Amino acid sequence: MSDRDVIHCLDDLESLLQGGAIEAEALASWHERFHAAMVTADRGSDWPSIVTRAHAMATRLGATASDLLKQQNLIREEMNLHRQGARALKGYKPS
Repeated sequence: MSDRDVIHCLDDLESLLQGGAIEAEALASWHERFHAAMVTADRGSDWPSIVTRAHAMATRLGATASDLLKQQNLIREEMNLHRQGARALKGYKPS
């Protein structure tokens, strides 16, 4: 493997991030390929720019994860409100 393999892995991650929701299996598969590419990389003259790109991608991935957590919390809050409403309706007995 070479530095080019690391670049291809970063390209793949960029595609995953642009595709919307990322499946856990796809991310795990990507991570395995990325790790293998990193271990065998040549670390040639382009290496500093590859590292900079990888760090930028990590920042994007972190932002995506943060956005997903916010969405999950909003959905969780909405579900709790529905549960509370359902409990209130069960307790309501028309006279």
